[in-house]
Amino acid sequence: MVRLFEITEIKMFKKLKLNPEKSGSGRLFHEQWTVDFGVIQNNNKVLCCLCNETVVSRSFNVKRHFETVHNNIFSLSAEEKLELISQKVKFFRSQSNKFKVAFKQNNNLSAASFSVSHCIAQHGKPLSDGEYLKEVFVKASNILFHDFTNKN
Repeated sequence: MVRLFEITEIKMFKKLKLNPEKSGSGRLFHEQWTVDFGVIQNNNKVLCCLCNETVVSRSFNVKRHFETVHNNIFSLSAEEKLELISQKVKFFRSQSNKFKVAFKQNNNLSAASFSVSHCIAQHGKPLSDGEYLKEVFVKASNILFHDFTNKN
């Protein structure tokens, strides 16, 4: 009986770990993709602004996604395509900025609530007492209105 493989001859191969900064593997985001295909980098992922789907960060995959899913845009002229893509990217960025402002306002409300609670706990009196009410309002207003330029 002939053995095809000896146990000592079998080699275990390690998985290849790609470091995009060193290897040039093509997995880095290229700014030109935003102009050509309407994708942006969002949280280290490539996101299509036209359909809000994530795409694998390789040139071939980004191009294939654009040509297959958005073939109606692919068939437009270069000027029309550039205008449509720039509008979609601008809309996506403005939409994400609106969410950031809303979260920031909620954080301000939470911080103001905490400062009022902290002041009540320091004095050990109910808020209806009124002696330290001015102090509570000043602390809360400083937190709530810190973005305003005219605080007088």
